[in-house]
Amino acid sequence: MQQLPTPSNTQDQQHTPPSQLHRITELAGGIAAQFELVPLLERVRGHAAALLGCESDSISIVQETEGYYRKEVDQGVGCREGQTFPLTEGLTGQTLKTHGRFNLDRYAFVPVGHIDPTDPRWMSAVLGVPVTWAGRSTFDFESDGHRAVDAWHRPWAQGRE
Repeated sequence: MQQLPTPSNTQDQQHTPPSQLHRITELAGGIAAQFELVPLLERVRGHAAALLGCESDSISIVQETEGYYRKEVDQGVGCREGQTFPLTEGLTGQTLKTHGRFNLDRYAFVPVGHIDPTDPRWMSAVLGVPVTWAGRSTFDFESDGHRAVDAWHRPWAQGRE
């Protein structure tokens, strides 16, 4: 069987005009930007907050094997976005400990919480929901307010853990 010659990379580049390479590079960058983590988490956070009717919320990325979580995005929380915390702290720690949805009548009941006691949200109800991937908790969504906790107990929310 006769093999056809294959062009080398340099031959391919010689035949592709620079303007076309630039357009392809821009297109690939635009597609990749749609899948960047933080903007994606911001969209998820925003939709979840609207669905639950909460005023402040956050999403953390959980690194169970490394023993910490990172507060990735938040809205009105002031929970030190971008910082990492041990899995034993905060509402995320409590959610992971129970391996399921976790809610409290007051944030004040969270052992080793990250909201200052002088913050008005200290006395707000809170809800933590783990998001699992391949059987492991990967993200944790947290929200404040009785509306969010009440919304989670509505019939349409059952089975969403």
